[in-house]
Amino acid sequence: MQLTRPRGITNNKLLLALMLSFLVHLAVLTPLKLPVVTPTKVAPPITITLTQSKELTPANLPAQTTAAVKKVITTTADSTPIKQPLRTAPKKNNVRHPKIPAPKTASKHHTLKKQPKNLSVNTLVQQISDMGRTLSNQAINPKNSRIKFSNSLSQAHRHKATYYIKQWQAKVERIGNLNYPAIAQSPGFRGTLLIDAGINPDGSLYSIRVRQSSGNKTLDEAAINIVRMGVPYSPLPKELLDEIDVLVISRVWQFSDETGISTSQ
Repeated sequence: MQLTRPRGITNNKLLLALMLSFLVHLAVLTPLKLPVVTPTKVAPPITITLTQSKELTPANLPAQTTAAVKKVITTTADSTPIKQPLRTAPKKNNVRHPKIPAPKTASKHHTLKKQPKNLSVNTLVQQISDMGRTLSNQAINPKNSRIKFSNSLSQAHRHKATYYIKQWQAKVERIGNLNYPAIAQSPGFRGTLLIDAGINPDGSLYSIRVRQSSGNKTLDEAAINIVRMGVPYSPLPKELLDEIDVLVISRVWQFSDETGISTSQ
């Protein structure tokens, strides 16, 4: 019996059906295997940090710098371009700076007294006298064992000191009566004061002070000037130098319009 080909089926269609059948059988009989994809190593991104002395904020960054940061691109090991995410400016640190106190202005109550430009001669003399009296009061220090009054000397040296003081008194009274102060020349005038005079070994004046004032400042100054006019006095006896460096002579001065100046212990 001869096989006949069905009508409507051409050679091309038959060949296509055979190929599809072959592919279906091949897919069923062959196990499915997925291709192994090996991951490529990606280089770590390069971090760019911008540091400035001032804080970087979008407000104070220049326009060109902001644009350049946005276009930063890092490359991987296989030269594949990867966009680097834009890093925002660091947050502002809440650092409290210490407040610098404003300079204190001088109080209105503490105003400097302006000194007069032109000082009179009497004012200058008075200031110099006050300074001299202050220095004299500081010079005679009882704690200094080498500066002594005559009554503080040892018995062996007291006789020499008494003789020296008598000579000193005679010279002071003579100079004082020759230069008698005008204030003490008025009728019935009386004035008394106590003066301490320190004498150096060479007879120069170490110190002078009015321990007890007469109550008349002009008379006190006149007595001090008389003591200064008598410098230099006789040198101290050598025997006294074994015990003292300065001999302090304390005497009461009396001014009278009748008898003049006299000094006493």
